[in-house]
Amino acid sequence: MESFKLSGQEGLIGTTIQIVIDKEAWLTRNKFEISSDFVGFIPKDALGARGKADEDKYPARGVPVDFDYGIVQSKCDIATRSSGVMRPRDNSGMSKFLKYSNAKIGDVVCITKTGERSFKIALVRR
Repeated sequence: MESFKLSGQEGLIGTTIQIVIDKEAWLTRNKFEISSDFVGFIPKDALGARGKADEDKYPARGVPVDFDYGIVQSKCDIATRSSGVMRPRDNSGMSKFLKYSNAKIGDVVCITKTGERSFKIALVRR
């Protein structure tokens, strides 16, 4: 997963992280993942375990945050693996966003922190 790290500024409102879609599986499953490099971008209490194997590091569910995908809004926690790789737990918002924006390999998912617990998602073509 190619990503662009932000030297300690991840938690600031108005900050945007960029994630290059570099896996065909993201498009076929209509999901994207956020690198563990950006764990500071998400409120800690929003991180929840991805499955039973990850519950030793994270609670079963985190406190939900708001996602604005443009075409749909979602409120969910962040499913997180022990390795730190994350994704919004609500797949329906991600799925609609990737499908209706016609995302392709090489495109960039931009996630902007718009509030303490809210994020705006956009797609940039490459």
